[in-house]
Amino acid sequence: MDLSQATVEDLTVLAGFPDLRYLALTGSQWALLLDEDKVPPTLAAARLTEGDASRDEALSWAARLGLPVGTPLIVSGTAAAAP
Repeated sequence: MDLSQATVEDLTVLAGFPDLRYLALTGSQWALLLDEDKVPPTLAAARLTEGDASRDEALSWAARLGLPVGTPLIVSGTAAAAP
């Protein structure tokens, strides 16, 4: 479920969705769930939707979710089709 562009009155209700496996939110939406300890327990994948989040912000978010952060892998470059 991607609610990153939605205005949601009460995100904490998501904690009661028993089959929610994927959730995409903005940093402020995630902060609300994390501050209230209402991250859905059944998530298999989570996405921070802000493309301009710094590496440190993304690592902090991941750590708050309880994910191992270790040394980040940073990949950049371009892809081109074969001739």
